[in-house]
Amino acid sequence: MTTFSTISKHDLLWLRDRAVAATDLSVLIADARLPDTPIVDVNPAFERLTGYGSGEAIGRNCRFLQGPGTDPEAIRRMRSAIDGSRQFTEVVLNYRRDGTPFWNELNVSPVHDADGTLSHFVGLQQDVTERERANRQLQLLVETSELMGRSNPPEDVLKAVARVIVPRLADYCTIHLRGDDDAVSWLTTSGVDQNVARAIGDFEHEQTAEGNTGSAVATVMRSGTPIFRKSSAQTLGEIAASDAYRRLLELHEWQATMIVPIIASDHVFGSISLSQVKSGFAFTHAHFTMAQDVGRRIGGFLDSSRLMRNAQAALVARERFLSTAAHELRTPVASIKGYAQLLLRSLDRGTLTRDRLRQAIRTVDASVARLSSLTDDLLAMSQHGSREMPLRIEPIHTVSFLASVANRSALLYDHRIIVNTSAADGYFAGDVAKIDQVMSNLLSNAAKYSEPDKPIMIEATRDGGGVRITVRDVGIGLHEDELQTIFELFGTSAHPSASSMTGLGLGLFISRNIVERHGGRLWAESAGRGHGSSIHVWLPPSPPEASSDAPGRARPKTA
Repeated sequence: MTTFSTISKHDLLWLRDRAVAATDLSVLIADARLPDTPIVDVNPAFERLTGYGSGEAIGRNCRFLQGPGTDPEAIRRMRSAIDGSRQFTEVVLNYRRDGTPFWNELNVSPVHDADGTLSHFVGLQQDVTERERANRQLQLLVETSELMGRSNPPEDVLKAVARVIVPRLADYCTIHLRGDDDAVSWLTTSGVDQNVARAIGDFEHEQTAEGNTGSAVATVMRSGTPIFRKSSAQTLGEIAASDAYRRLLELHEWQATMIVPIIASDHVFGSISLSQVKSGFAFTHAHFTMAQDVGRRIGGFLDSSRLMRNAQAALVARERFLSTAAHELRTPVASIKGYAQLLLRSLDRGTLTRDRLRQAIRTVDASVARLSSLTDDLLAMSQHGSREMPLRIEPIHTVSFLASVANRSALLYDHRIIVNTSAADGYFAGDVAKIDQVMSNLLSNAAKYSEPDKPIMIEATRDGGGVRITVRDVGIGLHEDELQTIFELFGTSAHPSASSMTGLGLGLFISRNIVERHGGRLWAESAGRGHGSSIHVWLPPSPPEASSDAPGRARPKTA
């Protein structure tokens, strides 16, 4: 038969008191029958946990443990449970007597008397700061990784990361970025007080716009070495480059600051500045390690984004190169084809003369030579990774060059070519094959967008030391907004008749690129639809020593 030891009720209560006093679990008892449910008893563990003695706690509602960082929604849930006499467990941010915050896992149970009437609440408290810190930091890494996994613009991702960092890791977070020219720019500031965050952002934006970044950020940007310290007068001075900015930080009692680089492969993309104010946690080395991890993750993300942009740019450059190469090859091929057809027609009609045959053969020979030169250029570009055809700059005699262009074009198009170069005798500097390609493109467009038998004018004048060449037609003309768009990649006229014409809209785009590489300009003028168009080319003069009339003068270049 089992026997039980007997204990008096008095001894049992004494034992319970001793057990409550001895436990490491904080215990408080509040009287539900009194206004505002004041605390009527606490155990020593409560005093150790909160820093408040029993005499300071008894008679007060336990809300005195709350502070500016306590979640209002958590307070609402607790109040609702107490009003409903329900048991609840809540993890809430509380503050010790010295202002130090801690995460408190609070379990509250209602106690009823013999009549079933609610008389008290018993609260059990446990410091779960380390657990919550680890959970929140893990959540920070998870959310940061999720943000960087989305296909949003990098700057938008970084702004979202700053919002996630607050308040999990810091009270305020500012992100700076370093450009390709090493200039530092402010991106975003997020904080527990958005009014303060906006003020900080205004100061940072003003500082970086003036190239006057705080020295602490500049140091991290330059060296990639993080900064971790408690705030002091010196630290605030290193953050704020103006007295007004410094007074703002002092007013809000900056407590601790750390700045970590956004870094990948030894390249510093920017920095993350994290700060705590008086109401927040003091930074620990665990925070510092976490911040560095976030900086490296963001750095890896920005590095990947940069590589992706470079890859996309390389693809665009490749397509542009292929289009350009095809277009450059098309010009001599079209010339060979055109003269071959001309010879066949002349032969069939019996109009083939010795002079015409000689001119055709010379043109075909020149076009074959150009094809050979282009092939050499393409091979050179392939071997050296260049994206542009090399230029062979020589003095070009304006009158001879344009006469050659006009004579050749008169046989290719059903238009009368009128040349006026009387005001442009002299030389300009250029690659004769490339400038010939420009002229071929301009004349081809003029012929394409004007009716057969309509004249095309080629005029040249001296202009600002260089030469301005104008190709003018009396065709469909251009609207004002087309004066620029026709020079864009794949740009063509919006005129209905243009849609039925062959061409990819590359000619003028390539021509402008060629002219600008020569240091020149290419632009269009038109009085409007139905009034024709004028395309102007300005090219720089040839150096005097290359085109002077002195002995040894360079031979005039023609197409």
